[in-house]
Amino acid sequence: REGASSDSGASSIAKWRAAVKAQPAFPPFMLDGKKEVFCSLGSGHFSQALNLFRVQGRSLWSNERYVAREESLCRALDEGIDSIVLSS
Repeated sequence: REGASSDSGASSIAKWRAAVKAQPAFPPFMLDGKKEVFCSLGSGHFSQALNLFRVQGRSLWSNERYVAREESLCRALDEGIDSIVLSS
């Protein structure tokens, strides 16, 4: 978790906006007005995957849209995720 106005948070947001502008297939930036953002590799990629479902983005490989059909995924999109634990 990082403050959006901190050096690290502002840098991450700027890089995200640049990626969205440069790559139309990149999931959209959806954090305008947020005071905190998550900048870690794991949560950032996870959030971007959820964003693809939120906006029904298209797969780069099959061109099919990401559509949430499972109840648990729909709930996660509506209510958010408390936390995720990644392990190897």
